Amino acid sequence: MDSLYNDYYNQALSLQNHFHDVVDNHDHPVAQNLQREIHGLTEDFKSDKHPRSTEERIKVIEHQLIEARANGQAPMNYQDIDNLQHQYQRLRENIRKLPNY
Repeated sequence: MDSLYNDYYNQALSLQNHFHDVVDNHDHPVAQNLQREIHGLTEDFKSDKHPRSTEERIKVIEHQLIEARANGQAPMNYQDIDNLQHQYQRLRENIRKLPNY
């Protein structure tokens, strides 16, 4: 893994663990879809994917969180959704600052 991505990988891994902790129902379809995307994000960083590809994955995660909240199909409480969505938004903004963006 490129050292440039190491900090982002650690952030993504931390968010993945946080997501796992706050989900009330891991069998919920929304939770499973989010878990797949969140795991994919950590893999993107491990494999040094281009920042724009990684940013797209984060957008998908954010969109799924927003949709789950709007549709009332959230596998966690709304405060946790808002918190996660905000953290992913910050991660996406930081990725845009990478020199190879």
